[in-house]
Amino acid sequence: MTAHFPDPSKSEQTRTRILARVIEEPGCPTLELSDDLGLSEASVRKHLLVLLALGLVTTREVRNRRGVRLAIWRAVT
Repeated sequence: MTAHFPDPSKSEQTRTRILARVIEEPGCPTLELSDDLGLSEASVRKHLLVLLALGLVTTREVRNRRGVRLAIWRAVT
């Protein structure tokens, strides 16, 4: 049985796309990023956590008008 690992170059390309979008629109919530990039919210969140660990983005939690908690993301400048 062969293990399946994601292609590192594809992951890097995806993170680059996500980071570019966060730079273009600071304060962007995860769901909006996933919609804009055509990726699942879980996939975007996974990549954002890698970017966070690398010190390239920051996050904070806010509540929308209905009181739902949202993670918003900003690029570190």
